[in-house]
Amino acid sequence: MSGLTTTVRVSPETVRELERFRASLHTRTADETIRALMRLMSREVLRATHGIDRGRLGPFREEDRGEDRG
Repeated sequence: MSGLTTTVRVSPETVRELERFRASLHTRTADETIRALMRLMSREVLRATHGIDRGRLGPFREEDRGEDRG
């Protein structure tokens, strides 16, 4: 990072919740905690949107093509 910082105004409850996340994630700063939470969320979004039919689809067969190749 370039060393620039930004102040973000949040409620006291948000600060308390961020502190709880910081403790459970074993991160040192609020910035590290927020970044860790963003990585976790990204993984969850990918997990939810990819492989949605996993376990429900069988292997592709030639008759699955649905077009006349003759």
